[in-house]
Amino acid sequence: MGILMRRRLVANFPFCTVVMEACGGAASRPSMSLVPIKQAEQQDIQSMYRVRTRIVKNRTALIKEITPSWRECMRDLYEELVDVEP
Repeated sequence: MGILMRRRLVANFPFCTVVMEACGGAASRPSMSLVPIKQAEQQDIQSMYRVRTRIVKNRTALIKEITPSWRECMRDLYEELVDVEP
């Protein structure tokens, strides 16, 4: 059966049936290895890494938001300083 024929066949089924079929097919393979459950320490490290990533992302977004206004203020200040000097 070709890939296009499979896509048409799968398109007629509801999504939950397709997902159940995929899970059942994966579970029936003897060569597939299962992933061990993470220890508490590993989960803590992963949680801290996610928090750090979120902080860096938010900081970067804030810097990108502030930078144009900051540049405009600095340009205006520079122009005022240049105009004041003889």
